[in-house]
Amino acid sequence: MLAVILAFTALARAHQELYHNVDVDLVDAAELRVISIYFTIHAPELLVGFEEAADAMYDKQWLSARPDPELERIIGLSRTYLAHRFQIRFEGDEEPVDIAEVVTFDTFDRIRSAVARKELPPACLLGTVRLEIPQGTGTLRFGHAANSDKRLLLVVIRSKEFPKVNDVDAGEDATVALPTA
Repeated sequence: MLAVILAFTALARAHQELYHNVDVDLVDAAELRVISIYFTIHAPELLVGFEEAADAMYDKQWLSARPDPELERIIGLSRTYLAHRFQIRFEGDEEPVDIAEVVTFDTFDRIRSAVARKELPPACLLGTVRLEIPQGTGTLRFGHAANSDKRLLLVVIRSKEFPKVNDVDAGEDATVALPTA
């Protein structure tokens, strides 16, 4: 089932120079009270800037050639990048989730592996945030920074439903209804 969902969401991905691609996985949310949020990060933008990365061509092998110190730097830059562009807040929470603190990444070997990245666009890595849904919470608010240089393509994946794609402009928020227990 997850393979089918990933196949559909791969179709919903937009070009990395135009969109931030984020998937909110709610498949197990009702039963386990946990959601997974997947951020696709175009790594070259973190190193050379948006315009240079947009003008250059990066293939699927680009990350495989990066040494450990550079991958460590990319992951650190990814944490900051995500924290400055997105805000996640559960209904009723005063403070947003500290994305930089909770986002996780694959090991360097998996990041370099073409097999691990087959579902990702070229030169991209995946940041994952897993969050427990607080009791009594029915909504997740996903904020997109006003100074973001792209639109946000937020794909919400639910059990037994076709993924819902939300196109969110910079400075806007999207709300995601969470399943009840």
